[in-house]
Amino acid sequence: MIDLAKFEDMVTFRQEDEDGNIALDRVDILELLDMIRQTEKDAARYRWLMQNAKLGIGRNGRDWDLQIDGPAPDLISEVGEWIDNRMDWRM
Repeated sequence: MIDLAKFEDMVTFRQEDEDGNIALDRVDILELLDMIRQTEKDAARYRWLMQNAKLGIGRNGRDWDLQIDGPAPDLISEVGEWIDNRMDWRM
C-alpha cells in the first residue's frame, strides 16, 4: 500500500516562499516517483485482471470467484508476481 498521507504531510509542513512554493529535495521527488510507479503497476494489474479473469458464480448466487487460466500460484502472497509474469508473457 502506498502511503500518500506521509508524502502529503511532508509537503504540507514545508515552509513556503513568498510565491507559495515549497522546496523538495531530490530524495523527496524520487520517493514520489517511486510511489507513482508502484501505483501505475497496481493499476495495470487491476486492468489485466478485469480483461483476463472470468467470473464464477457459486451456490445460489451467494458467492463468487474469479477464474484465470493457468497454473495457480502456491500462496496468495505470490499472486502479484504471478500476474506480473503472466502480463509479460501475454505482451
